[in-house]
Amino acid sequence: MNLVQKMKTLTAVAALSLSFVGAVNAAPINSTGDLQNGVIFGSGNANGSFTGINIDGLELGLRGKLRYNLSGLPENTFNYDGDRTYTFDPANSFAPANRSIWNFEFSIDASNTAAGTLLGSGYEFFLGVDTDPTAGISNAFGPMGFSPLLFPDNASDNIDVTLASVIQNSQNLGFGFTMADPQLAGIYTISLVAINQQQQILSTSIDIVVGAAEVSAPATLSLLALVMLGFGIRRMRNS
Repeated sequence: MNLVQKMKTLTAVAALSLSFVGAVNAAPINSTGDLQNGVIFGSGNANGSFTGINIDGLELGLRGKLRYNLSGLPENTFNYDGDRTYTFDPANSFAPANRSIWNFEFSIDASNTAAGTLLGSGYEFFLGVDTDPTAGISNAFGPMGFSPLLFPDNASDNIDVTLASVIQNSQNLGFGFTMADPQLAGIYTISLVAINQQQQILSTSIDIVVGAAEVSAPATLSLLALVMLGFGIRRMRNS
């Protein structure tokens, strides 16, 4: 592929990303906030208050949760506005210095698809974890984020993730996300994207508001554009 062809392909990929806005969801998953097959990452974790999307049985879900209350203990407090925003007040929390007062929790469930497994579904998955509390977004481990399949300990098959139908986890910005101070107030955007070889996209995105902050317009579209561009670049390198 010559340079002109590559540039045309990149342009087409960028344009294509704009056509999938309808595949972005920022509302309670399954219209209830409940995951289709419940939670598997610990008996103390309640279902509910998830933002997400479920198309053809492939389900993506995200939520924020209070990790440290005034006693320094986790609780099923989500402070969900029913749209895409989860709000936490540092005055109602007591967290260690190297931990966020909140966790983000994600779920990818392919058990209701024809393939029945995550990798068999034909999708690649990207988890964007914003470590910038300002209006900007700085996803950990690159603009496209990273694969959530790197957290196999809470998968339906935690020995061989290639056989897993569900993967879920609860993570804190203090768990290796290279933040100098994970307790900074502001807005953090968490995004979950699935994309297949036909450039079909499913995506959901949430905002975690720490303290008093004004929530801006969703940044999911820009993330989709980055994912599509990165996906196109990888395909060209392999051509």
